[in-house]
Amino acid sequence: KEKHISPQNILYVNLEDYRLIDSLNLHLLGELLKFRKNKRTFYLFLDEIQLIPKWEKWARTFYDQNKGIKFIISGSCASLLDKEYSTALTGRNVTFQIKPLSFSEFTGFKNTKDKKVILEEYLEWGGFPEVALEKNKSLKKKILRQYLEDIVNKDIINRHNIRNTREVYLLAKYLSSNAGQKISFNRIAKSFGLSTETVIRFVQHLTDAYLIYEVPFHSYSVRVKYDKAKLPKFYIADNGLINVLEADFSADLGKKYENAAYIKLSEKYGVTYWHGQKEV
Repeated sequence: KEKHISPQNILYVNLEDYRLIDSLNLHLLGELLKFRKNKRTFYLFLDEIQLIPKWEKWARTFYDQNKGIKFIISGSCASLLDKEYSTALTGRNVTFQIKPLSFSEFTGFKNTKDKKVILEEYLEWGGFPEVALEKNKSLKKKILRQYLEDIVNKDIINRHNIRNTREVYLLAKYLSSNAGQKISFNRIAKSFGLSTETVIRFVQHLTDAYLIYEVPFHSYSVRVKYDKAKLPKFYIADNGLINVLEADFSADLGKKYENAAYIKLSEKYGVTYWHGQKEV
């Protein structure tokens, strides 16, 4: 709109709308193109696209046939990671990861200019917009718990047909309570009564869902960097999620700062850690 594109050439559809529940198929996508009334570029926004099977083949076909249509497609991160999607759309897409608010963005959600007050809130509750706007602390925590359950259930347990649901939650809680610490998969496996391969697989699922981030040991040698003896560290995607996963988080100022510092650094850099006599 700021570029003076006519609203007639912009269509936004939320595919979670209950009125579409019986129409989530490729025919619906074809019907949406009928809203294009002229030869100017038509912008079609499709939210929660993963609800329509084989959408990627449809999008590729219409994109290749008609350069006058721009598709802006969004959905839950894990559901858009499937290799089939990326293969079908190779060379035809530009991908953006929408992360929680950075600290500078977070300040724009607050009425005060007191950076100390804003920073304390950001470190405690993280950067999800809905949480940032909510003033009631119990509701903040309730929203964050719901986010966590949605990520674990939809993007991990349901997607990978995992039966050990309790272990996935316990693993997320363990990694959260040890954010910034070196993690041994063998030690976790013994504690949880699981095989090391299962723990590694679960951790990969948590990483794929963008719930946690792995930080390897720093070395210019790939062999050294991924040496099993060089244990990785893990950080959580948002400080607020640590808050709901770990009861003692509110008292641990160092952990809050370190996790927030990782989030900030990861905006621009690939992050590694190094440990000799000192740690970096």
